[in-house]
Amino acid sequence: MTKRDYQRRLAPARPKPAVFDRSLMKITSSSVGTITTAQPTPQMTMAKGTDSRILIATNTNGLIYTGWITADSTKTSNTYVSAQAKTAGTPVAAAAADGRMAVFYRDPGNQLMYLREKADHTGWEKPAWVAGALLLGDPAVGRIADGRIELYLTGTDGVLYHTWATAPGAEGWPPAQKIGGGNVRALATASTADGLQAFLHVNGAAQLWMIQQTPPSGTWSAFTNPANNITGPLAVAPARNFPLIGMFPAPDGTLLSVQQNTAGTWSGPAPLPFGQPAPNAYPSVRPVLLPGPTQRQLIAVVAGAGQQWILEEPATGSGPWTVLQHTPKDAAGKVLGQAATLDGTTLTVATSYASGLQYDTYTCTA
Repeated sequence: MTKRDYQRRLAPARPKPAVFDRSLMKITSSSVGTITTAQPTPQMTMAKGTDSRILIATNTNGLIYTGWITADSTKTSNTYVSAQAKTAGTPVAAAAADGRMAVFYRDPGNQLMYLREKADHTGWEKPAWVAGALLLGDPAVGRIADGRIELYLTGTDGVLYHTWATAPGAEGWPPAQKIGGGNVRALATASTADGLQAFLHVNGAAQLWMIQQTPPSGTWSAFTNPANNITGPLAVAPARNFPLIGMFPAPDGTLLSVQQNTAGTWSGPAPLPFGQPAPNAYPSVRPVLLPGPTQRQLIAVVAGAGQQWILEEPATGSGPWTVLQHTPKDAAGKVLGQAATLDGTTLTVATSYASGLQYDTYTCTA
């Protein structure tokens, strides 16, 4: 099937012409920095703390390495420090509600473990145990309405489990409880604007499955199957015009989305519309979705066609997405993974290339 045939099959009926609001965000400047690491790796996450420090966590040769981008004018910390914690997957960085940073990971024995920053921010405490030898794949981090961390994990039986911090400082984990489902993989979590946690996963048949809290911090709904044909790594986030939106690259590079409306109904997948040439996304690299600096206008970071693309959701909820920036970068096969944070008007994107780890800092204004 050609790319054009693929797009025609997925494309919704063409809407009537409309007048669209202008973009709500502009990128006024950018800079590039590098971080020294033992070996380039696609297994990377990042998180922003309450003090604006950014933590980057990677798996390098089975060990967790952590690096920091500080809040000073240079935005750089050029060393990685091994925490001497062994991991069998991608370590997941998160900010605890008390201001400390944490890293959650699956050890070689399939146990869920974590590292927590010392209270004085001078280093890491010893690795600590969260859940027993039942973990298959990497955990996903959610956020309870009061700020505490909730962890989701796939059990070795293919079923979804969860546990949560009983205190703000990422501590006091009760035994993991079974939620349900089956063939759970490719985990993604998000919270809607009204505080509802949602958990989504894609199974081996490319079907999207979802459960959602109702009310906030309350009981979970039954699993539903809102969309199919999810053929790439999925990112999910709340948007200005939709409670939730998912985005993923198709095998042919088309950027596709699924959207939940205010009634809870999902549509898609369908090609993301653009009023200009669209990114030809790398099929293996997950997009990054972040709420923008004004009115939660969704910002997407996409790797494709030898460039780093910064995209913005249309202000009205329909019509073409805006390409805010596209910066020449390494070509396909050299981009291993990416992560990003948005702190006020500063967008920081970390990208792992075959040549090393690099971060880009963009200054954004409304």
